[in-house]
Amino acid sequence: MRTILVFFGILALVAMVMGVIVATQQTTPHPGNAAPKDLPSSGTGEPPPYIFCLGEIGLEPPAGVVDMYPEQHGQVMEIADIVDAGGKEHVFKKGEMLLKVDDRLAKAQLEKAEAALSAAQEDVKKARLLPQQLKFKEEQQNSAIQALQHKRVAVEADLKNKQQKFKENIGGITQNILTAMEESLKQLDEQVKAEKSKLEELKLAQPQFDIDRAKADVAAKTADKRQAEIALEKCQLKGPTEGTVLRVYAKVGEPLGPNPRLPALEFLPNLPRVVKAEVMQEWGRYVRVGQEATIEDDTSTQKEWKGRIKSVSDWYAPKRLRPQEPFMMNDVRTLECIIEFAEPNAKVRIGQRMRVKMKND
Repeated sequence: MRTILVFFGILALVAMVMGVIVATQQTTPHPGNAAPKDLPSSGTGEPPPYIFCLGEIGLEPPAGVVDMYPEQHGQVMEIADIVDAGGKEHVFKKGEMLLKVDDRLAKAQLEKAEAALSAAQEDVKKARLLPQQLKFKEEQQNSAIQALQHKRVAVEADLKNKQQKFKENIGGITQNILTAMEESLKQLDEQVKAEKSKLEELKLAQPQFDIDRAKADVAAKTADKRQAEIALEKCQLKGPTEGTVLRVYAKVGEPLGPNPRLPALEFLPNLPRVVKAEVMQEWGRYVRVGQEATIEDDTSTQKEWKGRIKSVSDWYAPKRLRPQEPFMMNDVRTLECIIEFAEPNAKVRIGQRMRVKMKND
């Protein structure tokens, strides 16, 4: 029993010693995350000659890797080759097709919209003839009124003649004949009144209203056609700019629907690459735009690049890079800096982790 107690006592003592060592090491800045041990700390009041930090290769904000997914859902019909015949990454031009889904329904909708637009345009042509047609109708109505008025004059003259004969009791004219002719005159008066009313109705017509309505219908049908064209365009993923495809997740024959778990592909714009470096708050006040920097791969010192700080963030934020490594502190605030390479077209890759040494002059 005594041996067991001694054994556990030794284990507890060893655990306490290890805890003190770990705590001491965690309070010491990591070489890849802050200044080396031989540089003075911020508490001494002496500025360090160099600032060390970690960074990652990317594109200058707001550019970056684009997650792309077709807005029109359907079965994948075609995927462009992302590697050329020579084994090199294919550089896509802006607007070049990357991926295509089934577009038969979209094409049918476009044909329907084009037919409707064609019919609406014909209606505009017909509407533009309305003013001339209205003029002819008014002339016809005036002629109809005049014909009725002439007929009334003739009937009225005949009635007067028969009335005279009726008074003189000649020609066998009876009262019934006179009454019938008087009613005919009244009928003609009503017909003239009706035709004049039709003429006034024609004068109220506004052909321009029909023309404007036909034009508005053409505008609506044009919008429907444009909507169908956009839907057809959305059946294809096209390069938003010149660049390369990093990774393709979709497969030919696979249906793509709403609520995707992954993008169909990842696209990298062909833009200059920069280092997105993170400087701990302790050293942030020593960083400025235009400051010289030396960049090297985080896993190798065989190659280094020269650069300069292009921009400095206006706020201290949580770290973007959170490597899960021993004694690496991730719960700290950092100042993000964009560092551009002095060498054009530096051979670095997106996502490559870099070490950055900034000269504090």
